[in-house]
Amino acid sequence: MRVIPSTIAAALASGILVSVAVAQRETGNPEGVARQTAKPKVVFLSGEVLEVKTEPGKNTTGRSLLGTHLLIKTRDGETINIYLGPAVAVKSVAKKLSRGQDLKVEAFQTRKAKMEQYIARSLTIGEHVMELRDKTLRPTWAGAKAVEKHHARIAVTAAGPSLDAAVDPRFGRCPYLVIMDVGKGICEAFENSNASVGRSAGARTAEMIASERVQVVLTGKCGPSAFRALSAAEVTVVSECSGKIRDVIKQYQEGKLKPASDPNVSPRSGEGGRSSATGGRGRRSEP
Repeated sequence: MRVIPSTIAAALASGILVSVAVAQRETGNPEGVARQTAKPKVVFLSGEVLEVKTEPGKNTTGRSLLGTHLLIKTRDGETINIYLGPAVAVKSVAKKLSRGQDLKVEAFQTRKAKMEQYIARSLTIGEHVMELRDKTLRPTWAGAKAVEKHHARIAVTAAGPSLDAAVDPRFGRCPYLVIMDVGKGICEAFENSNASVGRSAGARTAEMIASERVQVVLTGKCGPSAFRALSAAEVTVVSECSGKIRDVIKQYQEGKLKPASDPNVSPRSGEGGRSSATGGRGRRSEP
């Protein structure tokens, strides 16, 4: 499964998690950046990791006592200090960073920040994208403590590598999977390498999802073999989902979507009409 190197909108912009005021505060300003009408400009940076360090915040007026920073060296030889977030919230992200790595950063500056100081919106290492803040610059971890009963890794079958993409109704043959770690507030998109395989697409996609430690799958149609494989891996299946991915995740968290007790498509239902173009002689496969 290949992680897609495209920007993924963070899941919290429209209240996927219950809102708690833990927005990033700019230096010397008590108002969170996400609440400001005029947002800072997001820029694109790239360079080599020099150091990842966690230390007491010297300038921030936010709640966290310890913050994690990333130092990178650009191709021009400039050293840039990039604030990731509160140490506890970005612990899993910091573990993936090491000296000498090449990475790309979406970042912004607050009005009173120094020239070489930025705040990260997202990090890209190779083909792995890690979202730290959404398009409004609200931290993805904001409000996570308010939804403990829904802490889970949620996978959604997706038509595109974005939370604004539509849910793809096909489980095994969806082009992408978007996985939201609710507890950590981290969202990732993966290309489904099983989308074009033969009759075992559903079971293979189920195995791939289980290997990612997913607890819940939101999809449209799920056939018998995929449903059995997911159930065996103790993954909850929620079928008949449609609409934008961010909205569907929110609906699930609000208790509006219920787990499926059985598959909702027969083994010979085809691939959403794809085989019909062959005049009925195409290979039939389970979604």
